[in-house]
Amino acid sequence: MASSDLEEEIRDDFFVYAFVEEHIRDLQKEGERIKAMLMPRSGSSLAMVTRDRGGAVTSDPTGEAAARIACHPLLKKIDLQIEYWRRRKRFVDQVLEQLSERERQVAAYCYFHGAERPERVTREELRCVRRLVVEVGLRVLGVSGCQDD
Repeated sequence: MASSDLEEEIRDDFFVYAFVEEHIRDLQKEGERIKAMLMPRSGSSLAMVTRDRGGAVTSDPTGEAAARIACHPLLKKIDLQIEYWRRRKRFVDQVLEQLSERERQVAAYCYFHGAERPERVTREELRCVRRLVVEVGLRVLGVSGCQDD
């Protein structure tokens, strides 16, 4: 992946950071809704034995539901998406840890919707912090040779 693509991805990670927790909660709710649909209805027996011409047939609705949940493709996709968004959030957290308090405030103002404007911030400081965020992000990713914009 080219350095400029990585820089764009780092900026994207910062722009979506404020909404990641909400998105993860929504994905978890959707997963729970799907699991509830796959589970047997309340009041059904945990194991049922029915008589067939050939003998007794045992049915385990809860076990069958657990098997359907374990292999359901949409639930697997939701789990992968949750992990993807958690990795993106962890990455931004790692970058923010390496910034000073002032740089974090300016970065929040640049990237996080609704953040307060820091006192006496200049355009030059905004540009420097944006560049610093990308440089630190590239270091966190283990990429060297940062390019200036």
